[in-house]
Amino acid sequence: MLNNVRHDEKVNTQALQAELDTQAQLYADEKGTEMENVAPTDLEKAGYLTAKQVAAIEKHHLKVEKNEQ
Repeated sequence: MLNNVRHDEKVNTQALQAELDTQAQLYADEKGTEMENVAPTDLEKAGYLTAKQVAAIEKHHLKVEKNEQ
């Protein structure tokens, strides 16, 4: 049971990280800035994330990660 909880938490955190990165890229493209300069609170103020999402991001200490392709 505990392993399922940990797995679910890991999947949730990964999904939240993906959402953060995607929204940060969209915001950065729109504003003409670098992703690394975008904070979750910027995304909330601009309507890219909800307050609940930002709270979860802060709880998990997530940061914007630029995917190098």
